[in-house]
Formats: sequence, structure tokens, C-alpha cells
Amino acid sequence: DRAIDTQAGTTTLKNCVIHGNRIGLFPHGGALTAINSLITGNTEAGVQFATSAAVLRHCNVSGNVTNFQNHPDPTGSDGNVSVDPRYRDAGRDDFRLRFGSPVIDAADGAEAPVADRAGAPRYDDPRTANTGTLSGNGAFADLGAFELVEAANIASNLDLAVSEVSGPAGVLAGNAAALRW
Repeated sequence: DRAIDTQAGTTTLKNCVIHGNRIGLFPHGGALTAINSLITGNTEAGVQFATSAAVLRHCNVSGNVTNFQNHPDPTGSDGNVSVDPRYRDAGRDDFRLRFGSPVIDAADGAEAPVADRAGAPRYDDPRTANTGTLSGNGAFADLGAFELVEAANIASNLDLAVSEVSGPAGVLAGNAAALRW
């Protein structure tokens, strides 16, 4: 029903995925802060104001029936965005990010844990614009629980080792060249 319903005290969420509830965040007292989190796919509201406002920094609130209900919308400030995170398969609870996700390298690195939920270290994807801030290991962390890490060590029965390459010794820019391998 409500993923996070605070009553009193201080609650801080870091690099979380809040998805598929009726209400994602429901600050009903106390202090609720969400950092580097994805709040998506909730059927009533991503964040709903009850008796106090949540503080969001470097969060993505998107794809909810209503992203903010009776709550100030912080999109565009403090690193907050509202974009499709491009999960691999949210319908099957696979909240890993696909390449090209706009929330890759978008986290507040100082607030991100050194590793993601699966134990992968923070990774700065060289093909992605860094919109977040550096983490302790010098990488730009991703929003959410899982870091996009494209590993070359995944088991495969394909062998694409090239034994020989042939083609012209040089080609001028703009001209076509044929390579064989």
C-alpha cells in the first residue's frame, strides 16, 4: 500500500527503488529524506504529502499515476529528475538499468554506498554524460539499487576470437574500406 510511511524520527533512504505500490513515499511525521532513489510505477502517487514534506536529492520520481500529490515538486533542483529510468524488466522485478538510461551516472556520489545491491562497485560509464557528482572511488554512481556494469566475464558459449584481419594499410577519411576476418 505505502512503501515508506514515516510516523516519527528520522528516516533516510539511499539508492533505493520504490516501485509498484499505491503510494511510494508517505511522510506522515518525522523527517524523511530520499537520496539517489528511483520512485516509479506507483498506482496513486510517487510522493504524497501527509503531515510533513519529504526531502529528495538526486532522485527520479516518474511513471506514477501522480508523481507528487499535495507535495512540492522538486524536479529540476538538487539533482532531481522525472524521466523513464529504462529498467531491464520492471514487470519481472528486474530493476537493473539498460544502457542509455538517463539515470546512469546521475547520483550524488558522496551519498552512494561503495557498492550496489548486487555487490558491484560504482562504475563511471564512459559513454554516458556525467550529471551526478563523484563518488569516493572517483566514479559517477547511478540512481537506484543497481549500478550499470557491463561485464566481459559473463559466461558465454560464443567464441568470437579473431585469428586474422586483412584489409588496406590505410584509408582516407570519408572513403569506404573492406575488412575481412
